[in-house]
This record gives sequence, structure tokens and C-alpha cells, in this order.
Amino acid sequence: INAEYWARPFKADLDYWVEVTGDPAWGYEHGLEIFRQVEDWQGEGDARYRGKGGPVWCQPAADPSPLVPALLEAAKELGQPVLPDQNGAREESAGGFALMNQIIRDGERYNMAKAFLYPVLAQKNITVLTGAHVNKVVLQGDRATGVEVNPMYSA
Repeated sequence: INAEYWARPFKADLDYWVEVTGDPAWGYEHGLEIFRQVEDWQGEGDARYRGKGGPVWCQPAADPSPLVPALLEAAKELGQPVLPDQNGAREESAGGFALMNQIIRDGERYNMAKAFLYPVLAQKNITVLTGAHVNKVVLQGDRATGVEVNPMYSA
């Protein structure tokens, strides 16, 4: 189902990536900071988990089905946690149920291209190749400055 759903990983998953990679940049606290920077959250929420003013518009579920309250109540009756925000304290727990967050703005689908690509597409140093296969990212220090494209797959 394509619902333009905004979901972030659980703390345990990100911290596992630290174990696997040995790189603390994959950890929950670092990831949470990045999510706060990119979000433009339109609902209520704890500032520990939510960002304002970033390029990614996200909002609470708009106009959920009338079945949703009954489903959440059923989960609660089965002893499952029902939380006010799926991308809040739920990330640090074993899970639970909450209304989904959406990336829909003014009634239209919002996506990462609209958030990050379209605002810079007219710049002279931006080239978009569809169907291209990248062999490697070119770095200068810790900054990506380009990509090496496999010419067999270039458009």
C-alpha cells in the first residue's frame, strides 16, 4: 500500500547497525538528530522526537477511517500499547500502535524528491541521470563531490 507514510526506525534497529558496522553514526541518537533536522512536523509532539522547519513536510494522519478508533481500542483491550505518536517514544520501546504519520501536503503526495531534489534541480552543478548505475561515490575528505557511473548502464 502506498500511503506516503512517514516512519522512522526503532532505536533497537539503529543501535544494532552500530554493532554491525562499528560506526556510532548509525546509532539512534545520531539518527534521531538527523530526523529532527529534516522534519517539518505539523502536529503536536515532544521536541525530543520531532523537528520543525526542515524540508520534509510530515503530519498526523489526515481523516483516518472511522474504523481506526475501534481498531486502536481493540489493540488496547488485548494489552498492546497505544501511543499518541508512532514516531515518538514508540521508537524507544518494543512497539505498539498509533496512527500513522503522512507526507501529504495540501492534499497532494509529498516525497523526498520534492523535499530535496526539486529545490536544487536548476543548479548548474546538478545532473540527473535516470537508469544509471553508480560504481562508487567520489569523496574529497568526508564530502561527496560526485559519482562514478558505469557507462554500460548510463542513459
